[in-house]
Amino acid sequence: MPNENNILIKENEIIEDLQRNGLKIIRSKDGFTYGTDSVLLAAFAKLRQGDKVCDLGAGNGILSFLIFARYPNLSVDALEIDLKKSEQMQRSILLNGLEDKIHVYNQDLRRIKDSFKLASYDAVICNPPYYIAGKDASKTQINADFFDVALAAKKLLRFRGKIITMCKMPRMFHLSNALQENNFAVSRVRLVKSKPNKTPYLVMMEAILGARSECRLEETLVLTDDNNQYTEELKEIYFS
Repeated sequence: MPNENNILIKENEIIEDLQRNGLKIIRSKDGFTYGTDSVLLAAFAKLRQGDKVCDLGAGNGILSFLIFARYPNLSVDALEIDLKKSEQMQRSILLNGLEDKIHVYNQDLRRIKDSFKLASYDAVICNPPYYIAGKDASKTQINADFFDVALAAKKLLRFRGKIITMCKMPRMFHLSNALQENNFAVSRVRLVKSKPNKTPYLVMMEAILGARSECRLEETLVLTDDNNQYTEELKEIYFS
């Protein structure tokens, strides 16, 4: 009798154990899968059990699975424009038996109203493209920019709903301006640097729709010490 897991994976794919409540994810053996950034953003997210969350540009679903591991009573709708990635995520959902908790839609975030009920989500999470919009990528999110992400979140969220997102440090103000232009107030910011003596390279943000709250700058997250060993906080993020 064939192994059910083997039926769900395709050639050049593997199943990775996320070390979180037994959750697993199907990913490609080569090419980009996911990195530290998604793990950090999932840990940065402050959600509530029972929240309805939308994962914009979900890729293979890593953020959806990581936040669900932390908050197992979430309802997560994920959006991914790439058909291959969205289909791969769907197989990961089946692998984990989460068909009633996580749903993935093959859709462009710039056409959000085609598949999603507007003003119905408590939170949006997104690890957006880090590069400036291109011209020849109609079947990917490369054309989407921070404003597109912020506008989609604005349409999806209930009043006082939140977006949790991130970007490289040089584009921090591009992201914050896009959020402000769409009636978000940045409420939490956390910088990330690779070592104690390095300058931050990444910024994570939480912003609230329709709020006028003051922004709180959290303690900078340092990933490794001077001996290239994981810091205690990073160990806790990865292994707790």
